Amino acid sequence: MEIPTALGIQWRMASASDIMTLIGILLIPVMILIFIRLYNRYRSLKIHDSQLFLFRLKRLGLSNFQIKIVNNLIGILRFSNPNMLLAKTDFFESAAGRFMSHLQRSGESDDSLTMICRDLAIIYDKLYYPTRLRMPLRSVQDVDENQLVCFTISSDKVFLGKITSFDSTSLYLKAFGNIAGLGASPDAAPVTFHLFRPGDAEYTFSAPVPTRAGNQFIVDMPQEILRGDESRHPYIDVIIPAEIARIGFAGAAEDEVKINCTIYKINEYEAVLRITAQLDYNYKYALEFNQLDFNFKIVSKIISQKTVEEGGIFYYTLKFEEISEGAGRVLKKYVYEHL
Repeated sequence: MEIPTALGIQWRMASASDIMTLIGILLIPVMILIFIRLYNRYRSLKIHDSQLFLFRLKRLGLSNFQIKIVNNLIGILRFSNPNMLLAKTDFFESAAGRFMSHLQRSGESDDSLTMICRDLAIIYDKLYYPTRLRMPLRSVQDVDENQLVCFTISSDKVFLGKITSFDSTSLYLKAFGNIAGLGASPDAAPVTFHLFRPGDAEYTFSAPVPTRAGNQFIVDMPQEILRGDESRHPYIDVIIPAEIARIGFAGAAEDEVKINCTIYKINEYEAVLRITAQLDYNYKYALEFNQLDFNFKIVSKIISQKTVEEGGIFYYTLKFEEISEGAGRVLKKYVYEHL
């Protein structure tokens, strides 16, 4: 149907399909604009989530190499939001097992796999148990449950797992990843286990594994555990007034004399003091100071000393031996805020 105009031109009346086509053409740029805005919003949220996750990792004290490992684990899990990794230990364990299986197929050496296990154990501890205080182990029974372990079955088989529980005679272990190439459990041959404890040291023990069901192992309780190199942590530079008092062999202060000193380096596990009095290595000391509106009183022992000849100034490095859980959390927060 045509519509006449004053100029004598005939216009064709648009049909329903013509109107729909015109509306569709007009909607195309609108839809493109909406899509661009939604994409930019999604991209902005992803960047925000990634930055927040990176900030959390930095605050937990992970190194750049360890952060790269974490990013690989997130890629394996295909998480859109990396912060999901912090929700459950199961996510980490699943990804770590698949990561180790890939490294084994790639032909990595035993030493390389052991070092990666070390970093994975440190990452696991910092992500999920950041406030756990690490004291030196006297025996395997002092080990925390959920402690990650690296173990070597043969010259070309290095695996990662965790201690799920233990009793007086056995350790119960769960291995991560594909263990199809593990073969039958050795009945008598001892297996070497490595424990990596942030803030403490690396430990090694050997024990037979008489029972295995799938990825669950029962390990005979070892009689001996060997302590290796201590973990070192970066200090932060501070100037904190403090007092130090000697503790007697019975655990009580021998006198009420408190010596003024200055803490000029500190981390979660140690402090370096500047003091004008000489201290005795044979005693433990109670170190007192205030920070973040919290009164710290930490039982410590001397592990090293440096003397400045001019002025009779002594520098002592103290290792914290007894610190309350609350004090440990506050100190950790203070250190990470100043890294």
